[in-house]
Amino acid sequence: MKKLSSAIVRIKNISFSQPLREFPKIELEKAARLILEIKGVITPLILFRTDLESYTLIDGEFEYQAALKAMTIDDRKGKTINAYIVDSEEEKVIYQKQIQAFRQRQAMVASPVITEIVDKKDEQQPSLEKTVNQLVSKIDALENTSNQQVSKIESLEKTVNQQVSKSDILELKTFITTLLTERTPIQPEKAPAPLIFESTSSEQKPVSSIDEERKIIEDINTLSLQDITLKFDRLIGVRRKSEVVEFIIQKRQEQVFLSRNDMKKRAKGSRLLGDVTLNKIFNQWV
Repeated sequence: MKKLSSAIVRIKNISFSQPLREFPKIELEKAARLILEIKGVITPLILFRTDLESYTLIDGEFEYQAALKAMTIDDRKGKTINAYIVDSEEEKVIYQKQIQAFRQRQAMVASPVITEIVDKKDEQQPSLEKTVNQLVSKIDALENTSNQQVSKIESLEKTVNQQVSKSDILELKTFITTLLTERTPIQPEKAPAPLIFESTSSEQKPVSSIDEERKIIEDINTLSLQDITLKFDRLIGVRRKSEVVEFIIQKRQEQVFLSRNDMKKRAKGSRLLGDVTLNKIFNQWV
């Protein structure tokens, strides 16, 4: 018999032959959020392969239902789950014996705790469930408020950048008008430093920082997934960090990034790497 193999499978490809047990909604909600947080379960499902990409659930009813709940919360992050795959009926019988032995042992250990809980007043359970639901609602409300504040800050920053750019353009126009009116030669030592503009919505990068930009592009092209994730965790004000990291890893496998403008061009349409976001990444990169 070959060694039990592990795999990442799509939840929609898993079916079950027996009716599933009912578990408390609060516990399923909590487990689903934990699955999204760590991107998997520490006790993988046991699945029997029925086709190339089709499986039947052998063990892990709670984990499976929690995974279904996670998929309804975030269908992008929660669409897959880790599992052990059984490929033959012979292996299936052996693994079911082990599962039965382990579950019986867990029931023996857990029975005193269950008895103690049952002995307590049943009327406390509805109150506990209500309290947990209230806490979940408050956490969701705080998360929404935080996202709104971040959006306001980004909007304010964009407005400030636009106002600064308009002011610089007005100053340049005034200077040129003065030159045309006076028609006097300008001494080199008194000539004002030239102002360079690409557009009113982005900043021209100083020549002195070209090497720094190249170093950041090299990091983005070569750092491991873990190191890039740590870099982005330190950035302030960058939204959808996990999606940006996933985009970078995917695109650099196709072709390395050549420059900051190359990153912006290849992210066009995804709304992940606009001017504001790129400014925050390149200004805070350490």
